[in-house]
Amino acid sequence: MATNDRQSLWWGTRQSAGGRDSGPAGRRKASGPASLPERADVLIAGAGLTGLSTAVMLARAGRPPVVVEMDQAGSGTTGHSSAKVSLLQGSMLQRLRDHVGPDTLRAYVEANRAGQDWLREVMTAHGTTPEVRTAITDAATAEGVAAIERERVAARAAGLDFIERAEPKFPFEFSDAIGLVDQLQIDPVRAIEALVAEPAAGAHPHRTQPRQPARLAH
Repeated sequence: MATNDRQSLWWGTRQSAGGRDSGPAGRRKASGPASLPERADVLIAGAGLTGLSTAVMLARAGRPPVVVEMDQAGSGTTGHSSAKVSLLQGSMLQRLRDHVGPDTLRAYVEANRAGQDWLREVMTAHGTTPEVRTAITDAATAEGVAAIERERVAARAAGLDFIERAEPKFPFEFSDAIGLVDQLQIDPVRAIEALVAEPAAGAHPHRTQPRQPARLAH
Protein backbone atom coordinates (compact mmCIF):
# COMPACT_ATOMS: atom_id res chain seq x y z
CA MET A 1 0.00 0.00 0.00
CA ALA A 2 1.41 3.39 -0.96
CA THR A 3 1.81 5.95 1.83
CA ASN A 4 -0.73 8.30 0.27
CA ASP A 5 -3.27 5.44 0.14
CA ARG A 6 -3.24 4.99 3.90
CA GLN A 7 -6.18 6.40 5.80
CA SER A 8 -6.04 7.87 9.28
CA LEU A 9 -8.28 6.10 11.79
CA TRP A 10 -9.43 9.46 13.10
CA TRP A 11 -10.37 10.87 9.70
CA GLY A 12 -11.74 7.52 8.55
CA THR A 13 -14.10 7.40 11.52
CA ARG A 14 -15.32 10.91 10.77
CA GLN A 15 -15.82 10.22 7.09
CA SER A 16 -17.76 7.03 7.85
CA ALA A 17 -20.04 8.93 10.20
CA GLY A 18 -20.53 12.07 8.16
CA GLY A 19 -19.55 11.48 4.57
CA ARG A 20 -16.41 12.23 2.60
CA ASP A 21 -16.33 15.93 3.33
CA SER A 22 -16.83 15.72 7.09
CA GLY A 23 -14.07 17.12 9.27
CA PRO A 24 -13.07 20.21 11.21
CA ALA A 25 -15.24 23.16 10.28
CA GLY A 26 -16.96 21.07 7.60
CA ARG A 27 -13.98 21.40 5.23
CA ARG A 28 -15.22 24.73 3.94
CA LYS A 29 -13.80 26.08 0.73
CA ALA A 30 -11.06 28.62 1.19
CA SER A 31 -11.25 32.14 -0.07
CA GLY A 32 -7.76 31.67 -1.49
CA PRO A 33 -4.46 33.53 -1.30
CA ALA A 34 -6.09 36.86 -2.18
CA SER A 35 -7.82 36.87 1.22
CA LEU A 36 -4.54 36.86 3.12
CA PRO A 37 -3.54 40.18 4.66
CA GLU A 38 -0.64 42.07 3.15
CA ARG A 39 1.05 42.14 6.54
CA ALA A 40 0.94 40.01 9.69
CA ASP A 41 2.76 40.49 12.98
CA VAL A 42 2.75 36.71 13.47
CA LEU A 43 2.34 34.09 10.73
CA ILE A 44 1.97 30.41 11.65
CA ALA A 45 2.49 27.79 8.95
CA GLY A 46 0.41 24.69 9.63
CA ALA A 47 -2.95 24.24 11.34
CA GLY A 48 -2.11 21.13 13.31
CA LEU A 49 -2.07 20.74 17.07
CA THR A 50 1.16 22.69 17.51
CA GLY A 51 0.20 25.53 15.16
CA LEU A 52 -3.33 25.99 16.48
CA SER A 53 -2.28 25.72 20.14
CA THR A 54 0.29 28.44 19.50
CA ALA A 55 -2.36 30.52 17.73
CA VAL A 56 -4.78 30.26 20.64
CA MET A 57 -2.11 31.17 23.19
CA LEU A 58 -1.05 34.18 21.13
CA ALA A 59 -4.66 35.27 20.66
CA ARG A 60 -5.33 35.01 24.38
CA ALA A 61 -2.29 37.21 24.94
CA GLY A 62 -3.69 39.85 22.58
CA ARG A 63 -1.55 38.96 19.55
CA PRO A 64 -3.85 37.01 17.19
CA PRO A 65 -1.80 35.51 14.36
CA VAL A 66 -2.61 34.53 10.80
CA VAL A 67 -2.44 30.76 10.30
CA VAL A 68 -1.92 29.26 6.84
CA GLU A 69 -2.61 25.61 5.99
CA MET A 70 -2.26 23.96 2.58
CA ASP A 71 -5.08 21.47 3.11
CA GLN A 72 -7.37 21.42 6.15
CA ALA A 73 -6.82 21.84 9.87
CA GLY A 74 -5.46 18.66 11.41
CA SER A 75 -4.91 16.85 8.12
CA GLY A 76 -1.17 16.30 8.57
CA THR A 77 0.83 14.79 11.42
CA THR A 78 -1.86 15.56 14.02
CA GLY A 79 -4.59 13.69 12.19
CA HIS A 80 -2.34 10.68 11.54
CA SER A 81 -0.84 10.30 15.03
CA SER A 82 -1.39 7.81 17.84
CA ALA A 83 -2.96 10.76 19.71
CA LYS A 84 -1.32 10.05 23.06
CA VAL A 85 -0.66 13.10 25.21
CA SER A 86 1.75 11.63 27.72
CA LEU A 87 4.76 12.60 29.81
CA LEU A 88 6.06 9.07 29.23
CA GLN A 89 7.49 9.27 25.73
CA GLY A 90 9.39 6.10 24.90
CA SER A 91 13.10 6.81 25.27
CA MET A 92 12.82 10.61 25.22
CA LEU A 93 13.97 11.26 28.80
CA GLN A 94 17.13 9.17 28.50
CA ARG A 95 17.99 10.84 25.21
CA LEU A 96 17.55 14.27 26.78
CA ARG A 97 19.56 13.25 29.83
CA ASP A 98 22.51 12.49 27.54
CA HIS A 99 22.67 16.17 26.60
CA VAL A 100 21.23 18.28 29.45
CA GLY A 101 21.44 18.52 33.21
CA PRO A 102 18.79 17.47 35.76
CA ASP A 103 17.29 20.96 36.04
CA THR A 104 16.60 21.12 32.31
CA LEU A 105 15.26 17.57 32.35
CA ARG A 106 12.81 18.44 35.13
CA ALA A 107 11.83 21.63 33.32
CA TYR A 108 11.04 19.60 30.20
CA VAL A 109 8.71 17.33 32.17
CA GLU A 110 6.96 20.26 33.85
CA ALA A 111 6.54 22.07 30.53
CA ASN A 112 4.94 18.94 29.07
CA ARG A 113 2.68 18.65 32.10
CA ALA A 114 1.56 22.26 31.69
CA GLY A 115 0.84 21.65 28.00
CA GLN A 116 -1.11 18.51 28.80
CA ASP A 117 -3.24 20.36 31.38
CA TRP A 118 -3.79 23.25 28.95
CA LEU A 119 -5.02 20.99 26.15
CA ARG A 120 -7.30 19.11 28.55
CA GLU A 121 -8.83 22.43 29.66
CA VAL A 122 -9.45 23.63 26.10
CA MET A 123 -10.98 20.34 24.95
CA THR A 124 -13.17 20.00 28.04
CA ALA A 125 -14.38 23.58 27.66
CA HIS A 126 -15.62 22.69 24.17
CA GLY A 127 -17.41 19.51 25.17
CA THR A 128 -14.72 16.93 24.44
CA THR A 129 -13.22 15.21 27.46
CA PRO A 130 -10.01 13.27 26.77
CA GLU A 131 -9.77 9.69 27.99
CA VAL A 132 -7.50 9.21 31.00
CA ARG A 133 -5.28 6.14 30.79
CA THR A 134 -2.07 4.67 32.11
CA ALA A 135 0.73 5.17 29.60
CA ILE A 136 3.04 2.17 29.15
CA THR A 137 6.52 1.80 27.70
CA ASP A 138 7.41 -1.88 27.30
CA ALA A 139 10.18 -4.03 25.88
CA ALA A 140 10.45 -7.61 24.65
CA THR A 141 14.14 -7.83 23.74
CA ALA A 142 17.34 -7.59 25.76
CA GLU A 143 18.17 -4.33 24.03
CA GLY A 144 14.73 -2.97 24.83
CA VAL A 145 14.98 -4.02 28.48
CA ALA A 146 18.27 -2.13 28.76
CA ALA A 147 16.57 0.94 27.27
CA ILE A 148 13.71 0.61 29.77
CA GLU A 149 16.24 0.63 32.63
CA ARG A 150 17.89 3.75 31.23
CA GLU A 151 14.48 5.38 31.01
CA ARG A 152 13.84 4.52 34.67
CA VAL A 153 17.04 6.26 35.68
CA ALA A 154 16.16 9.32 33.57
CA ALA A 155 12.57 9.43 34.87
CA ARG A 156 13.81 9.42 38.45
CA ALA A 157 16.22 12.24 37.65
CA ALA A 158 13.32 14.17 36.11
CA GLY A 159 11.23 13.75 39.26
CA LEU A 160 8.54 11.78 37.46
CA ASP A 161 6.27 9.74 39.75
CA PHE A 162 5.98 6.64 37.57
CA ILE A 163 5.27 2.93 37.98
CA GLU A 164 8.69 1.29 38.23
CA ARG A 165 7.47 -2.21 37.35
CA ALA A 166 4.29 -1.98 35.32
CA GLU A 167 2.28 -5.13 34.64
CA PRO A 168 -0.06 -4.29 31.75
CA LYS A 169 -2.44 -6.96 30.52
CA PHE A 170 -1.17 -7.13 26.96
CA PRO A 171 -2.21 -9.91 24.55
CA PHE A 172 1.47 -10.52 23.81
CA GLU A 173 4.63 -11.32 25.75
CA PHE A 174 6.96 -8.63 27.03
CA SER A 175 9.96 -8.65 29.35
CA ASP A 176 9.79 -5.33 31.15
CA ALA A 177 7.61 -2.23 31.35
CA ILE A 178 7.20 1.08 33.11
CA GLY A 179 3.99 3.09 33.40
CA LEU A 180 2.56 6.49 34.22
CA VAL A 181 -1.01 6.99 35.40
CA ASP A 182 -3.41 9.79 34.45
CA GLN A 183 -2.16 10.38 30.91
CA LEU A 184 -4.40 11.39 28.02
CA GLN A 185 -5.71 9.63 24.94
CA ILE A 186 -7.41 12.12 22.65
CA ASP A 187 -9.31 12.18 19.38
CA PRO A 188 -7.02 14.59 17.49
CA VAL A 189 -9.78 15.69 15.12
CA ARG A 190 -11.92 16.77 18.07
CA ALA A 191 -8.90 18.48 19.60
CA ILE A 192 -8.46 20.49 16.41
CA GLU A 193 -12.15 21.38 16.39
CA ALA A 194 -11.88 22.61 19.98
CA LEU A 195 -8.89 24.80 19.14
CA VAL A 196 -10.58 26.22 16.04
CA ALA A 197 -13.69 26.99 18.12
CA GLU A 198 -11.71 28.69 20.89
CA PRO A 199 -13.34 32.16 21.32
CA ALA A 200 -10.02 33.83 22.08
CA ALA A 201 -8.71 32.82 18.68
CA GLY A 202 -11.87 33.44 16.66
CA ALA A 203 -10.45 31.21 13.95
CA HIS A 204 -12.57 30.16 10.96
CA PRO A 205 -10.70 27.68 8.78
CA HIS A 206 -10.90 27.67 5.01
CA ARG A 207 -9.65 24.87 2.82
CA THR A 208 -7.91 25.11 -0.54
CA GLN A 209 -6.43 22.53 -2.86
CA PRO A 210 -3.12 21.01 -1.67
CA ARG A 211 -0.09 23.27 -2.04
CA GLN A 212 -2.24 26.39 -2.04
CA PRO A 213 -2.30 28.43 1.18
CA ALA A 214 -5.45 28.53 3.29
CA ARG A 215 -6.23 31.03 5.96
CA LEU A 216 -7.63 30.76 9.45
CA ALA A 217 -9.13 34.23 9.49
CA HIS A 218 -9.42 36.30 12.64
